[in-house]
Order: sequence, then structure tokens, then C-alpha cells
Amino acid sequence: SARMVKAAIGRFNQSKDVLLDRINMYEERALGLRDKVQKSGRRKDRWQTKYDKLEELLMKCQEMVVQYTTDDEHEMDDYERMLAEEGEIKGVVDTVMELMKVEVEGENEDPDLEELGLRDDGKTLDHMIDSAVRIGRERMFRLGEYKYAGGVLVVNRAVNVKEIQENLGQDMVEQLNFLLNEYPTVVKWKMLDGRVVTKAELVDCIRCRWTRIDEKEALDAAERTWESVFPKSKHTAFMAIQSRTNFIMSENAKAEAAIWMERNPEDVKLTEIWMANEFGEDYHEDTAKVALDMKDDKRVGVELQSMADVWCRLNRGLVVEELDRQNKERAKAYADAHPDDTAKSVLMYRNLTGDEGLSEEEVANAQSWISLNLNEVLEAEEAESLKLAKEFEEKFPDTDETTTAKEAVMLKIDLMAPKEDRDLALAWGSREENREKFHITYGQVNKELLHADLVAGSNIKGALDEIKVWHGSLELRRQRLGLKTDKQREEEEIEREKRREEAEKKRQEEEAKIREEEEKERLREEEEEKERAKSGRKFRKPKEKKKKKIKRAVVVKDEEPPPEPEVTDEGVLKLMADILHARVKVVNLCTSRLAYNTKRLKQFEDRLEEISRDKTYLEVSDRIRPSEAKVELRKQKQLREDRIKFLTKAITDEKKIIKESEESMKEQQDIVFKQTGEMVGDAQGGGDEDWEQYYDDQYGQWAWYNKVTGEISW
Repeated sequence: SARMVKAAIGRFNQSKDVLLDRINMYEERALGLRDKVQKSGRRKDRWQTKYDKLEELLMKCQEMVVQYTTDDEHEMDDYERMLAEEGEIKGVVDTVMELMKVEVEGENEDPDLEELGLRDDGKTLDHMIDSAVRIGRERMFRLGEYKYAGGVLVVNRAVNVKEIQENLGQDMVEQLNFLLNEYPTVVKWKMLDGRVVTKAELVDCIRCRWTRIDEKEALDAAERTWESVFPKSKHTAFMAIQSRTNFIMSENAKAEAAIWMERNPEDVKLTEIWMANEFGEDYHEDTAKVALDMKDDKRVGVELQSMADVWCRLNRGLVVEELDRQNKERAKAYADAHPDDTAKSVLMYRNLTGDEGLSEEEVANAQSWISLNLNEVLEAEEAESLKLAKEFEEKFPDTDETTTAKEAVMLKIDLMAPKEDRDLALAWGSREENREKFHITYGQVNKELLHADLVAGSNIKGALDEIKVWHGSLELRRQRLGLKTDKQREEEEIEREKRREEAEKKRQEEEAKIREEEEKERLREEEEEKERAKSGRKFRKPKEKKKKKIKRAVVVKDEEPPPEPEVTDEGVLKLMADILHARVKVVNLCTSRLAYNTKRLKQFEDRLEEISRDKTYLEVSDRIRPSEAKVELRKQKQLREDRIKFLTKAITDEKKIIKESEESMKEQQDIVFKQTGEMVGDAQGGGDEDWEQYYDDQYGQWAWYNKVTGEISW
């Protein structure tokens, strides 16, 4: 075995060297490719710069070009004739199209209309958009109820703003087509550079400018509102600053104050300096300590609280010094309270959830000590971690059945495990020397659990156990509420089945009795006919007797039970929904298990077929001595038989698993179908289209018939 280990190590080192050589070779190739990419990027940047300059030059040349078309150069169309009759014939001016492009791409630019040969008569795109937005917003405020509050537009009764903007866009399209001598239905215009401007882009321009105007007017209204409540003076800025800490003021007022402060920074700055000086003069001793205490204390009043907050804002250095001093005092208080092994005692305060019942002062003191003694805390954590890891190794040593790493992983996964054991496991796994082993084992355990779920069906069993527990709770709750339980419904169904069987049996007995009487009557008539033939009497046709008809017994239908009261109890409804969800979950799990084990079965069958066809076990190598060939043939045959035995057993187990999964899935599918009328999962009998509903006269109720499998479900 030692020789095999050495050989394996040698092969591993050889493979490692080969891989390292390949990595170095690929790295050398990658360096050359990186250099080429960098050179290509620099070349691209140079050409992009040249392209931008040429494009800018082209745009300037296009602005200088004006092309006109007269009426003599082409035959007028219908639209031009209509304009000619009105006396407003206009030529197609390409610079107007260029103006449209400029206005669409950059609304803030103000082109020189005189250079373009146009007048400032409100016919430019920018003026059109402004006019459209103004008209649309007037319509919005007229039809709806809107107001400004807190720097935003508040809607009390909304109107369809999108529809208004679409209508404005259509109006703009008509105006542009009139200016550009286009048909009214044109909604696309081609620019000089080939770019196409559409109606949708014009509507986007309207929407964008509409939004900016709304935002600006909302901010203006907030500033005006604040100044109307607090006329502009030192008092205006004072109240705005006070809104930061004012716990009485409304949120809208605070928002308006924030907007006012943002727009009046100089007034705010001067007022803050005055407030800080006033506070410093009133509390000249321990000012930082007093300010820190007051800025979060609502009992001192809104005015003092805001002045303390401003003083802290303008004296951050003094505030930081005071916070450091208080932090050291709290740390000293904790050290005095825990003189023995302070670092170890503070570990319990590292990860608090707030439910430990500790006093706030004690927690604050511990946190302060931790912040000032991080190195000691880390050393204590390291020592404690090492101690816990050793305890875990002693409690869960490596054995033939399991390993320490596997136990640690299982305890981490099991949330219901004892807290002491889980803490030991987590401490062992967090150690640097155990981290790699822990992660490798964690992946292996996850694979084993997944395999166990898909092969052994442990997750399906767990879901079925949950259904059983929930169903028991549901039955108990129904009993307490006086509702019918599933057991009572089953008993009633059994009684109905018994009555149906008795009625069917009675009907069959009556039919048999009537048939017997008919047979006796027929035999009697045959005897009479024979006697007449022997005596030679003239045959007289007897009077026809009415044949007794077979009176078939009518199926006794169960009286329909009175409708059950509608279930309104939330507990019952919740349990029913949980059970239904769990049944659907079982169906999905069974589907996954079926797919997994079907593939495994196919692999085992293919492997078995391959081994069965393989006859190499009857041959041995020529290099083997004849005296050893017989032994080698026996070994090969035994190995083949063992493999076939293993595969045969695996195929049998897989078929059993598939059958169990199909039965479980079918059972849950039938229950879900009866409750909801829907087929979940991949039904074995086909899809929903394979089921047909019909009325069963024999049992007097509706039923479902599967056209593929022939199953019947009531």
C-alpha cells in the first residue's frame, strides 16, 4: 500500500507540473493578446477623436447650407394646391428640420433664428413645446384637483395626464407638418444627418419639460409657503433650522423648511452661527457634554434641542473629544466592574440580539471597552475558539462511522440541535486549520443529503408526516366547531355505498324472479300446444295475454344531504390551504424523484447490457504465465458476476423507488383533483384534456373518465 501511495503521489506531482507548464504557456500567450488589445484601444481613441472633429465640421457646413424648392421645379401635389388657394405657399426649408433636431437633442440651446432665416414668431420647436406644456398644465389643473404641499404635487382627484400629453403631441405634429409643407398624417421627419425624429420623441420632450416645470413650481410653492408662515427675517431661518429636530412639526412643513434652507444657504449659515454662539454663552461650562445630552432630549424643549444640535454641527472637533472621553469613562466602569479576565467576560456582548435582558448601561459600557481594546478581545476570542474546538474534538472524535468534520457540518445544518453542541461545531469550523476540511465535508454532506432525498425520499416522507399532523389538527378543530370531519364523510360514503349495493341486489333478485315466472309461463303454453296437437282439436287462437314486463328496480338515490355551512374560521382555512400546498409539494418532489431515478435506472440498465455483451473476461493477457492464467480468469469471472449482481439489485431497487413515487404522486394528485378540480404535476394518465366529465346514471352523480387510462373518478 505504501508503494501505491508513493506512485499516486508521483502521478499527482507529474500532473501538477504539466498543468503548471500549460498555465505558464497560456499566460505568455495572454500577455501578447493584452498588448494587442491595449494598442487597439489607443488606436480606436485616436480615430474616435478624428471622427468627432470631422462630424463637428460637417455639422457646421450643414448649418451653412440652405436649399429651397420653388413651385416651378415640380408639379404641385394636392396639399400644395390647397395651400396655394389659401395664398400661403411655403417651400421646404431643410434648416427647419435641422432646428427640430437641435431642439429635440438639446432643449437648453438657443439657436440664432436670424442666421437660419426664420422669425421669432412662435413657430420654433422650443416655443411649440413651451406652449403645449402651458396649455396642458392649465387643462390638468382645471379638470383635476391638485395642490402643492411639502415640495411635491399632491393629487386629490387625478385626470389622465398621459392622454393630455398625447393630444398635445398630436397638435404639435399638425403644426410641424404645416410648417414643413408635409401631409397632416406624417409622424416621422428625417434630419440632414439621416436621423429620424418621430412623434414619440416629441411627446417625450413634452413629458420631460412638463415634469421639470412641476418640480420647479413645487419647490417655488414650498419656499413661498414657508416664507408666508414665517415672514423672511432671522426668524424664518431660525424656524427652518429648528425643523431638523422639531418632533411636533408635520412632515410637509419639515420638507418645506428643508427646501427653503437649500435655497437660502447664506441666511441659514449666519443664523446657525448666531444660535451656536448663544448656546455657548448660556452653557459655557462643559458645553460639549451639555449639547450632547440636550440634542436628543425632548424634555428640554424644541428651541434648546435645536440650538444644541446646531452647536454640535459647528463644533465637531469638541464633540468628538467629548464622545471619546465618555467612551473611556464607560470602558473604565466596565473594567472596574469586571476586574478578573475582562476580555473573556466581554465576549458575550459581541453579538447581542436585544432579547438577553441585559441593562442598556451595562451593554454600552461593554461596547465601549471593546472599541478601545480590540486586540485583547481578538486574543480572547482566539483562545476561546481554540478551547471550544478542542472540546468539540474530544466530544466528537474521528471514528470508523463518522468524522469530526462531518459531525460539525451536521450540527450546523440541524437548526434543532442543542445550542451548546452547535456553538462548539461552529467554533471548530471557524478555525483556520479546520476551515478547508469543513467546507469540503459540507459539500459532500449536501450531496449525500440530496442523494438521500432523491433516492430514499426522506423529504417526501417528511412532507407526508407534516400532512398527517396538520390533518389531525384540522379534524380536531372541525370537531370543536361542529363541522363534518373527513372521517364522518367517509362513514357517510360507506353507508351510501351499502345502500346502493342493497338496492342493486334487490333489483337483481326481482329481475330473476320475473324471469323465472316468464319461463314457467312459456313452458305451460308449450305443454298445452302439445296436448291440442295430440287430441286433434281445432286450434283456437287464445286470447293474447299481456306479458308481464320486467319491472326493473329503480336505483335508490341518496337524499342529498343539507349543504354544509360555509367555513369562515381562519384556522380551518389556513390548515386546509397548508395541507393542499403540502400535497402539491409532494407531487413536485415525486416528479423530481421520478426524473432522477429514471435516469439512474437507464444508466444501470445500459451498464448491465454493456457488461453482458462484453466477453473480455474470457481472455487474459499474453504476458501472464499459463500457471496464473486460470486464476486470473476466475478473478475476472467473479468480478463480472459481482458487477452483474450489483447492477441487478440496483435496477430492482430503482424500479421499486419509481413505483413508490408514482403511487404517492397519483394518490396526492387524486386528492388535489377532487378538492380543486385541477391536475398538478405530470399526471401519468395524460393531461387535463384526457379527462372527460359525464353523468353516471347508475350512481346518480357526476364523474370524470380518463380516455387514455380508462380510470373513473367521482
